[in-house]
Amino acid sequence: MVATKKVAGITTTEMDKTFDFTSFLAKKVEDDTRLSVMNTIEDDTIKKGLLKTQIAAGNGMFEYSESYWGHAIHKVHNTGSYNGLGVGEELTDAMFITHNEWDKLPKHALGTVLEWYRRIQAKNGEEAQVNFYYIHNDITTVEDENGNEVELKDIPGVHFWTDKLFSYTPKQYNHGTLTEVADEDEWYDTLNHTYGMYIETHSHNSMDAFASGTDIENSGNDGFQLVFGHFGQPEIEMYSWATASTVVKNGLEKEDLDFIVELPETADWRERNRYYIPVEDLEFDESVFDVWDQQVIPRPRPQYATYATAGYTAGTGAYTQSWGGYQAAGSEASSWYGYGADTYTSPRRTRIQVVNDTLDDWNSLPSTDTITITAENLYKSFAQVYAMGYDRRNQQAAWIAEGTNEMQVSTDAQALVDTINKLLGK
Repeated sequence: MVATKKVAGITTTEMDKTFDFTSFLAKKVEDDTRLSVMNTIEDDTIKKGLLKTQIAAGNGMFEYSESYWGHAIHKVHNTGSYNGLGVGEELTDAMFITHNEWDKLPKHALGTVLEWYRRIQAKNGEEAQVNFYYIHNDITTVEDENGNEVELKDIPGVHFWTDKLFSYTPKQYNHGTLTEVADEDEWYDTLNHTYGMYIETHSHNSMDAFASGTDIENSGNDGFQLVFGHFGQPEIEMYSWATASTVVKNGLEKEDLDFIVELPETADWRERNRYYIPVEDLEFDESVFDVWDQQVIPRPRPQYATYATAGYTAGTGAYTQSWGGYQAAGSEASSWYGYGADTYTSPRRTRIQVVNDTLDDWNSLPSTDTITITAENLYKSFAQVYAMGYDRRNQQAAWIAEGTNEMQVSTDAQALVDTINKLLGK
């Protein structure tokens, strides 16, 4: 899973791929000189306004928009299912990939990324990410935090694959179940604001390739997502999705991907919208790996304030405590109730609630998928989950009365693995 920054105020919707768009796709689309044009679902031709194009359908008002690689329709916000003509065919949110005005992701670029992911998985079982951008605006320099112009080619982690297509490997914190851009990275936001991310890629180590709920929620910007799994096996699994005008097509078709990426001739398209790429056929440029390796950095160890309690004053019913320099008084300040007067505005969560939140994305794994499990990678995964839960508990003011430390985290994870091994008779 990749932890990207959610676009503020943007809510994505998934395309219903079972909906029959035959009659809609048969319509012609023509340019119009008006700024805004209102069409109806009964029209044979969709007139495209200079700024806005709307379609009144039987179940509501929809907007039509175009991108560099296709077009999308999405329902206008704050309109119910009955707002429209009330007659005629219905529509639903959708995006269609029909062409690509940008360079495809070259086969050797994809192979280089996959080989790097493969080596990381073999080394420590962690995930990682590399993202691709396209210079569609002729801008080849960006400003650093001091306002100085910096050439793209001089930014650590940037590598050009064509004259206009480049990748950026951000500084990143990587774990067995998550990769996220590091706080120390100074270019990720700048590149996204300047160019917009074209193709985001990340690995799922030895697990299946799939889109988690968080992945879909964070896919608010137009672009493509490629996720790879089954590392450590002869074939790498690839799954993909794309976004246009906040509409997500989850599970691209083979025809869609033909517009976007070049694959080895031996790559095999199979059921569940997945490609399988033989490791032995990867073409890669090993010269970039040293720089990319340096972009993977350890997460800084959080520094937490100490917790002290002044105890209970007999006969008063008052319980006092301090946290991070704040003082709170009254029975509502008890850690049992989870509130601190003038300190927190919402209840503190117990450790189990935080760990459950951390595990929530695992629920997105399709029930038909399989995962290869060993005691070693299971131990690493649970250690990461417990560690993330521990960090989130402290960062989000969970139940601070618990005495949890890294030794306890590690011991808990190992005990779980030992129990599973015992059940398996190992």
